[in-house]
Amino acid sequence: MSLFDKLKDKTKEAYDKLQARNKRKKVLNDLTKNQLYELAADFGVPVSKSMDKEEMVDELSKCDDLSVKTIMQRASKTYKKSVRTTRKKKTEDLEMEQEIIRTERIRTKVTKRKEISYDRAVFKVLQKFDPIVKRNTKERNLEAQLVQALRMTVGSENVDYQQRAKSGRLDIVVGKDVGIELKLVSSPSQFPSLQGQLFNYAQEFQKIYCWLYDCNKSIKPRDLNMFKDNLKKMGLDNVKVIMRP
Repeated sequence: MSLFDKLKDKTKEAYDKLQARNKRKKVLNDLTKNQLYELAADFGVPVSKSMDKEEMVDELSKCDDLSVKTIMQRASKTYKKSVRTTRKKKTEDLEMEQEIIRTERIRTKVTKRKEISYDRAVFKVLQKFDPIVKRNTKERNLEAQLVQALRMTVGSENVDYQQRAKSGRLDIVVGKDVGIELKLVSSPSQFPSLQGQLFNYAQEFQKIYCWLYDCNKSIKPRDLNMFKDNLKKMGLDNVKVIMRP
């Protein structure tokens, strides 16, 4: 399957999910707050009674396991009262479980904020990175210099060199979700294969930086712009390209 077909399938999948969520929202609006709360408890969706109805509907609509048919059953007057009674007995346990879920979500948000701070720090380092380059300099020499600069900024324990990823071996990883691919380029003909690498890495990491060094000064502005445009066409909005010198 080509990269274009993969991107097309991914777009269709996202569109279908959005359509399904909108359908769930439409039916969920017919339920009372109590019915929404019971439904959330059954499907492990993190909601609380302090939330308003709109917030509950929004959270429940994200649950892919929740079918429109199930929601309509809850809206029906013929829904068995005995089932509701059984659910109420479990309220305390379910509220505890939901509190645990909310706590985990808060921890996740804190982690993401930390990754964002890494992202900004990495970007600043890459912008200012001015390596020592000689005639016989190789990529690993530049990588070593960059690793040292990053470790001085974000700490040695947060920088991994030659990190193995699902789709290959990424040059540098900062934190868990910021990756860096460093390349010595001497011709635009290197860009197509690099695009494939970046596509794979972008599926696994939240942010990818592609740091390029034009060793022969043979990359023209139009070549670089075309490379960046191709990345955008591939939907790689989380990939940032930086060229030196």
